[in-house]
Amino acid sequence: MYCHILKGVAVLGAITLTACGGGSSSGGGSAPGGGSGTKAPSYNSLLGQIEDFNDRYELDDPTAYDNVTTSAEMPVSGKATYSGAGGYRPASTPKGAPPPIVGKATMNASFGKGTVSGRVTNLKASPGNRTSGGTIKMEGVIRDIAVDAAVNGNLDLNGKTHKFSNRGVGVFYGRDAEGLTVVSAGKNWDGEDYVVTISGTE
Repeated sequence: MYCHILKGVAVLGAITLTACGGGSSSGGGSAPGGGSGTKAPSYNSLLGQIEDFNDRYELDDPTAYDNVTTSAEMPVSGKATYSGAGGYRPASTPKGAPPPIVGKATMNASFGKGTVSGRVTNLKASPGNRTSGGTIKMEGVIRDIAVDAAVNGNLDLNGKTHKFSNRGVGVFYGRDAEGLTVVSAGKNWDGEDYVVTISGTE
């Protein structure tokens, strides 16, 4: 039952973020570069990582639970670094449109300590939107196969600051917890509903 609830949360995040389609063929809206000599991933590349993760672990199928890491498969020591992408989708996003902001995600798990932390940076905006950047941060604890976390963000979307701070719930996927997704939903500081997902694999 516990796995079913966690899978449902992950499915909600996947469906709400991708919302009937991926990115367009254009490179996406404006965002700051990834630093000297480093090319930041494009919006479409980042959105593609989210969709690949969803496909890999069948997150669009609420009846598929086989990909959730079992308690017996969970590491009890060691560390893992998960790389992937995260996205922010406020309720004002047009129905059927992909999330207006996605970014590069990195999450670090310490299984011995039972902790997880992560960040989403190098934000990119979808075509028709723009961002000057921002960050999503996550800090949590591991409980069996799940993560109980606090997810905070401070982003720019079309010249408006979006701040939020709410609880997130995560779940590990695959053998030896090779994948991780964390979903957070609630109201931002302006009272608008939103959802954030952060996902990645080792």
